[in-house]
Order: sequence, then structure tokens, then C-alpha cells
Amino acid sequence: MKILSLLSFSFLLSFANIALANDGEKQITVTLNITNCQGDSINIYKFDGIVFNRITTIRSTSNDHIFKYTIPRGHQEFHFFGQGAQDLRPLILGQEENVNIEGNCYALKSWVIKNSKVNVAYETSMRRLGELITDGEAAYRNYQSASSDPARKPAAEAELVGVDRRKAQFLDSLRKSNPFVAKIVASGTLYSYAINGKAKYATEQEFFAKEYFSQIDFKDEEYSYLPTTFEMFKNYTNTIHSMSITPEQQYTYVENWLSKFPKNTKAYKLALGGIVTSLMQRNHINYIEFGERYCKMYEAEEPNVTNQLAGLILRSKTFITGVEAPDFAQNSPEDQPISLKSLRGKIVLIDFWASWCGPCRRENPNVVAMYNKYNAKGFDVMSVSLDSDKSRWTDAIAKDGLLWKNHVSDLKGWQNGVAQMYSVSSIPQTLLIDKEGKIIARNLRGEQLGEILKGYFGE
Repeated sequence: MKILSLLSFSFLLSFANIALANDGEKQITVTLNITNCQGDSINIYKFDGIVFNRITTIRSTSNDHIFKYTIPRGHQEFHFFGQGAQDLRPLILGQEENVNIEGNCYALKSWVIKNSKVNVAYETSMRRLGELITDGEAAYRNYQSASSDPARKPAAEAELVGVDRRKAQFLDSLRKSNPFVAKIVASGTLYSYAINGKAKYATEQEFFAKEYFSQIDFKDEEYSYLPTTFEMFKNYTNTIHSMSITPEQQYTYVENWLSKFPKNTKAYKLALGGIVTSLMQRNHINYIEFGERYCKMYEAEEPNVTNQLAGLILRSKTFITGVEAPDFAQNSPEDQPISLKSLRGKIVLIDFWASWCGPCRRENPNVVAMYNKYNAKGFDVMSVSLDSDKSRWTDAIAKDGLLWKNHVSDLKGWQNGVAQMYSVSSIPQTLLIDKEGKIIARNLRGEQLGEILKGYFGE
């Protein structure tokens, strides 16, 4: 597996500002000469675990497009400038007293930063790191193609050694000249498996999983001020969860590195946010554990963010195989509540349908056939109706011969509470859950449903 090609270095332009530390009475003044800003204003954001938060808006002091931003002198950290959180320009601020910038609101990447050694060093270093990554990928491809050619292999190995040496020299020199920027570069520096890991690790996957953070000092408090921490854990998690290993092993690898940061630090929060973001995008089963942990730990600190995340997690639980399906209860036609959990111990098909839904009615004979075939062996059906007319609902149950007892509805049509909980936007939709209430699959119908049930119950 070509690990390096899987890594995203979007973090090179995706950092944020963490809490400012006052250092005496000295002030940092940023003067921006920026044209074409809609509304003649620029927003400044910070990144606090998962999302960018706007901390202030600065406005032009006159009609000459001059903006000024002043903060106390203190810890070096990233601030984000832009008109919206989707397109931001990062700046390192905190030590240099006056920073001047020229540019255009519609071309943030082309802003020219003057009299700021740290920002120049940052941008130069990121370009150099990108070049070294590209060189490493090319050397890796050459090494792979030469692996079966004894005549070419020594030269290919030497090429890999050369790239690794240049990476190490670059990082070492940067640690001496600009330790702050060096910590950012370190988060994107990984040496080759063929040269540095083959003797110790059986596979490149294992080398990546156990050595990715080898250049990071987890005791360094600076990582609480570097949103690089978010991106490097996001990138790591992306790659770990693309490996052909079990979800349990994936979880173990990620948790092992996360646990190296003390839980009471911003670094832990940023790292956990990167993990949650990666898993959320993949709708991965481990998203539930890490996401719920984030909500629990930072609910008081970020109620709006964690409330939104909790809602996303609840909806995700209805899609992720292996996750326990959220429990619910609604009334039967006899106005008696029936809960999903009351069917625990059986293989259950949750079937979203309605009397007015033609495809649902056409699928009903297949569901009845499966019920008749496997009910005695432990299969049951929970039908959730999106009807709003009770008589039409009960007439359809009788006409289609839906023999099972578990028919529920709140008679709110598309606003059915269970349908909304399970993100149902069209019907028919189904979920098959196992005896422990965990999701087996979603939207099984016809022969697909029959094949799955055959695997559980036999002929």
C-alpha cells in the first residue's frame, strides 16, 4: 500500500487561533491593505476542536481599504482571516509587533506578507515540505517498480535514502532556526518504510500505524496552540480506517496515540476533533465512540457544537452497520405503545411504509413471505407507517395480510417521529437488526432480504 499518497496535506493552509496569552503591555498590530472585500469588512476566526468560530470583525478605517487588527503580544499562534469560514488565510501572530499585508479578498492565497519572518518561514517551509513529499512519492514508485529487478534495486534504494536524508536535514535545520514552524513540519514528516521500517515491522501498514507520530513530542505544550494537531490526527485516522484491519484494531491504533496527550489539554481536544471529523465523513462505526466522547467532554464548553454533533451521531446510528439501532416506541392501531427494544432477542426488520405508497404495497407480499417462512425461527417485523389517516392504515394492514402484531404510527405522515429519527426521506425503507439490536443492513428488499435471512436461519 502506498501510504504517502493517501495523506492529505490540506493542513498547510488550515490552522487556527487558540486562546491569546498576554505578555506585558506590548501590542501586535496587523495592518491589511486589502481590496474587493464585500461589505468592506474582514472576519477573524479561531478553530476550537471541530469548527471555526468567528472571534471578531474588522472594518476598513477609511475608503482606502486599510484594516487594522490589534492583539496583546504573547504566545505565537494562528489567526484566520477571510470573509467566510470556507475560505481563510492563516497568519502566525504573537511576537512580531507590526505585520503588514497586501492583497485581494478574492485571492487570499496571493496575499503578500511583509516584515514577518515567521510567516515567511512558514510559507517557505510548507512549500519545501510539499516538494519533499512529492520526491518521496516518486522515489517510492521507482522503488516499487525496481523491486523485482536486482540491477535497478540498489539505485532505487539509494534514491529513497536520499529523500529521507533530505527530510531529516530539513527538519533538523528548521528546529534550530525556527522551532515553532519546525513543529508544524514535523507533523507532516514520515520516513520511508523500505529504508526505516522493514527490519522492524512486517508490513508497511504496521509501520505507518506505529511510527506516524514518531517526530512528535507529545509532552510539548505547543501542540495545544497548533491546529496542526487536528489535521495530523485527521489524516492519520483517514489512512488507518482505509486499512484492511478490523474496526477494533483501527480503534486501538488511534486511541493509543490520542491517549499520549493529557485529557485536560487543548492538544487532546484538537486531536479528538480531528479523529471525529475523519470518522464522521466516513460514517464509520468508531465515529460513535469518539463522537460521544467529544460531546461528553466539551458539552459545557461548546453547547451549540456538541448539541449539533449529538444530533448527527444519533442519525448516524441508523446507518452504520454494527451499531445498536436507536430505540423507539409508538402506538399500535389499538393505541398500545410498542417499543423496538421489546423485540430484543429476535432478528427484526424495521419496515417504513404507508398505505398510499405503491412500491411499499408491492413489496409487502415479499415481507409476508419472509415472515411466514422464518417467524417460528426468530424473525419478526416492526412496521412503521407514515400514514396520517388511521382507517386507511388499518385497511391496508388487513388487505395486505400483514400478520405480525408490531404495527406502529403517530399518524403524522412524513413528520413521523421515528422516520425523522432514522433519516427516512423516501419509502419503502428498511433496517434489519440482529438479536442484540445492532444494525445488520439497511434497505434490503426482495431477494436481498431473503438471502440475508437464509444466512441466519437456513432454508
